[in-house]
Amino acid sequence: TSPCAIPTRSPDLPTAPVRRPSRQRPQP
Repeated sequence: TSPCAIPTRSPDLPTAPVRRPSRQRPQP
C-alpha cells in the first residue's frame, strides 16, 4: 500500500523514477 515499500520489492518502480530524473538533467 505504501509507495515507499513498493519500490523495495519491485525493481521496476525504483529504477524508473530514479533513472528518469537523471536523463532530464543533462550533465556536462
